[in-house]
Amino acid sequence: MAFHIFRRQAVYYWRRRTPRPLASVLGRPHLSMSLKTTNRAAACRVATQVNLFLDDVAMLADGADPLSRSQIETMLHAVVEKQLAKLDRVAFAAKNAPGFDVDQARRTTSGPCGHTRC
Repeated sequence: MAFHIFRRQAVYYWRRRTPRPLASVLGRPHLSMSLKTTNRAAACRVATQVNLFLDDVAMLADGADPLSRSQIETMLHAVVEKQLAKLDRVAFAAKNAPGFDVDQARRTTSGPCGHTRC
């Protein structure tokens, strides 16, 4: 699965070619935004959600009332914020679970594709 992420200094960013149905609305060949995380696994998870959302918006772009550039960008940023908040809640719950072992968690942490590198 393509995550479309890259790291600039310590922070991960998402960059992807603008889907054809949205090209005229967004007026640029690529979309790029900060994923606001320094953790690669979290960046992969957030990027996956942003990709899914963008694909949904592109499929709906042929509808009668297309979204504006501002609306699409606002919703993309909201997806990032929502996903980061969800990951924080999951991590907090796991850390507060009885019998949580930090060393074991570090050894078994994997990304969305099941690899420790993602």
